[in-house]
Amino acid sequence: MEDESMDLTANENCYLARQSPASMGRVRAMTVPLRRQYGFRSFQMLRQEHDKQEFAKLDSNNGIRTARIDQVVASARKRRVGSSSPQKLKQSVFAALFVDLPSVEKQALAQLVDADFVQTMKARLASREALPEDRITAHFSNIFHATPIATPLVRPIKHSLGNVLLEFARVFHTLYMDFVDSNQKEDIVDRATADVREFSELMVQVVKFKYPFLPPDCSNLVEQAVEDALFVHLQPTLHGLFMAQHRGEDAELASQTTSLRQRADIMDLLEMEPLFRLNGSSSTVLPTSIKSQLTLARYAQATALMNDLPARRSPSQKIECIAQVCHCIDDSIKAFYATHPNPPPLEKLHITADALVPVLAYVVVMAGPIACHHLASHIALMDAFLPHRLSAGHGAFSLTMLHGAIVHLQSVL
Repeated sequence: MEDESMDLTANENCYLARQSPASMGRVRAMTVPLRRQYGFRSFQMLRQEHDKQEFAKLDSNNGIRTARIDQVVASARKRRVGSSSPQKLKQSVFAALFVDLPSVEKQALAQLVDADFVQTMKARLASREALPEDRITAHFSNIFHATPIATPLVRPIKHSLGNVLLEFARVFHTLYMDFVDSNQKEDIVDRATADVREFSELMVQVVKFKYPFLPPDCSNLVEQAVEDALFVHLQPTLHGLFMAQHRGEDAELASQTTSLRQRADIMDLLEMEPLFRLNGSSSTVLPTSIKSQLTLARYAQATALMNDLPARRSPSQKIECIAQVCHCIDDSIKAFYATHPNPPPLEKLHITADALVPVLAYVVVMAGPIACHHLASHIALMDAFLPHRLSAGHGAFSLTMLHGAIVHLQSVL
């Protein structure tokens, strides 16, 4: 009965606008509900009216920041024209984006998110518990808008650090978007790389200053969070620059891998050791086509991981993908011989770097066109932004192996 009455336009206005029922005409309860026409729309209008002043303030602030963005763009262009190579200045031109950052966030939601994060981290430190890495990663992912909002009805977090990162993204697109579809010079990519690295270092320093309680061993998490966010918001311009510069190499490598993929003797061409073909190569009973299918099936998980490379946005994620491929190759070898009736000695199953190169080349080729479409560009991106924390260890080793695999497969044609 109440729902039916509230469906009427007059009663809806009475309820939402808080008018006196006496001023409204008497309405008889309806036995058949009327079609709702204004309910959700009315609430939207009320919400917009309620937020009108706040939106006006945000627009005003955006005007100030827009002027600052234009100033940074002008300074960056002046620096680019004034030198033939990226240069180190006493003060970064991007430091202006960090001026006037509030000590306390202006948006209530940002304050709440910050306060909850600080309280959780300090409580863990006080109890001498290990800090939850997933909690740290999630916090910075939220304030940097590194993940899409699940629903448009959720109000986004307007964190000052997130706004600065978005402003840098706008600066970057303004500076370099026009070079994506042009025959650019090599120094354009070098300058873009230097700008991203320069801003990233500044942001990491500011994050550590804003959250001083984070211990030094969390630095890698902060760097990773900044990198992940940057490589979300700098697209498609940043990847476009690398693809434009390496367009010829991409096409050549795609053609070479397609040619190899069609060869029945691909394993012989790549000089894969029989031990790592995982197809019973010592047997003369099985035809070559069956052996090829067996090998591809044994390395199916590795090729699937290789296909995931283009979907990984940041260089660290791409390098981690290659490391996972190398680990998967090793696991596939051990899993195959774990059930083999006559397995070789265990020490022979530890694949060496020399033996890994042709196997990795095989996995790259058989991964298919998706993985090989812009492979040269992806490799150049990983080389340009190889993080210092990954410069030694499995990540750097895997990237080196990928370089060797590409050179190897190109040499057999």
